[in-house]
Parts: sequence; structure tokens; C-alpha cells
Amino acid sequence: MSAFGLRKAAVALAGLHPDDRTWVLERLQPSWRYDLRRLIGQIASIKIHDSEIAREAVRISGDEPTLYPPAPDRLLAGMHGLSPSWCARVLVACAPDHMEVFAANSPPAKANAVRAELLTLPKLPPKLSEALARLVRERGERGMSSSKEMH
Repeated sequence: MSAFGLRKAAVALAGLHPDDRTWVLERLQPSWRYDLRRLIGQIASIKIHDSEIAREAVRISGDEPTLYPPAPDRLLAGMHGLSPSWCARVLVACAPDHMEVFAANSPPAKANAVRAELLTLPKLPPKLSEALARLVRERGERGMSSSKEMH
């Protein structure tokens, strides 16, 4: 299995109920099982609470070169609707210097929740950071184009 395939499998497995995850892992080759458990442990250490966002990030990620952070308007549009924990991860991943831009465009309670989450986050793996940057850019572009269609 490729490294990319292992990462995708780990995200999928991390979103399963622990009993289901154990059942699947016990049926895999021992080397895959070891690698997947290690990756699942990394996912658990960054406290991803919404497995749908994680799966979407893996779906759009690939072996493309590192992307630049999205423009502020796309960043804000891409973060619209995300939980404070995911907003914090997006900021850490691709725009750590944009917290004040986010705060100025968010309700105070959400901005404070994101600031609090930023204090607890470990360093994100580079591939997750790239996937989150790609995810927020795509979400932002979809959000920007749908808002233009409405006007």
C-alpha cells in the first residue's frame, strides 16, 4: 500500500467506532496494521472531532506541490460553517497570521473559542496542513462563486 493510501485508510479507520476499527485492523497484513495504528494514533493526538471534514480533506489531497495560503476572502469563505476546532486547525495549517482577520469577521464567542483551541493544538503533520489548505481554498472558491450567483 502506498503512503498516500495508508493515510487515507487511517483517516477512514479513525472515524469508525473503536470495535469496528479493531475488527478491520485484525484482518489486515501485520505490516499494514502496524503502520495504520501509528497513523491513527497521530490522528487521535491532533484531536479531530469531525470525521467528515477529515475525509473531505483526504479526498482532495494528493501528491501535488505545497499550496500557498488562500487569499483572506477565500480563507474566510472556506472557513464559514466550520467548528472552532477546525477553524483553529485551518489557521495553524495555512494562515497562522490571519487570526485577527478571522476574529474581525466572526462573532466574538467563536473567535475566543478559536483562540482557546489554538493554545492546545500540537504541530500538524505537513500533509494534513497541505490538505487543509487545499480544502479551505476549494470551500472558499465554492462559497465565493455561489455568493456571486446570488447577486
